[in-house]
Amino acid sequence: MKVWKQTGKKPKVLAEQPEMPEGMGYLWEWFLEIMSAGDMSWASIAAWSSVTGTKPTRSESELLLQLNRLYARKQHGRNSKINPQS
Repeated sequence: MKVWKQTGKKPKVLAEQPEMPEGMGYLWEWFLEIMSAGDMSWASIAAWSSVTGTKPTRSESELLLQLNRLYARKQHGRNSKINPQS
């Protein structure tokens, strides 16, 4: 992002990324907030919710956990074992 801001040219790696679906940016923000404190789990979502006063629906919580699984696969490769219950 820094290069993009300095040069005004979007790096190829960013240009090739899919766009965030409209109206879903808040989930990504929540995801980043929760992950900044450590691991993503039902307990960490509940703790974050308690501290921030944000009350995600069950569906939103499930999407956050799904984002975590996708993120972990991308970070650790397709063969890593990921806890489906997290």
